[in-house]
Amino acid sequence: MSVSSPSKQNSCQLPTKKSALKETVDLLRIQAKMQRMKVSMSAEELMNYCLENAQDDCLLQGIPAGGNPYKEGKNCPVM
Repeated sequence: MSVSSPSKQNSCQLPTKKSALKETVDLLRIQAKMQRMKVSMSAEELMNYCLENAQDDCLLQGIPAGGNPYKEGKNCPVM
């Protein structure tokens, strides 16, 4: 039975750790380049969008009776 030394185990894990760290660094570089907005500006834009499009929102206005495909119809004439 052979027991591998700790230095051999660490050398096997080194490429895996190195690639994981490289991926993390690449992701952080991408995120650092992103354009940031203040939350207050984003919230204001979102509120304006919702108010401008409220008349077309079925959850706020309801579905017209004639245009509702999920409304239960009349009973089946066969029964």
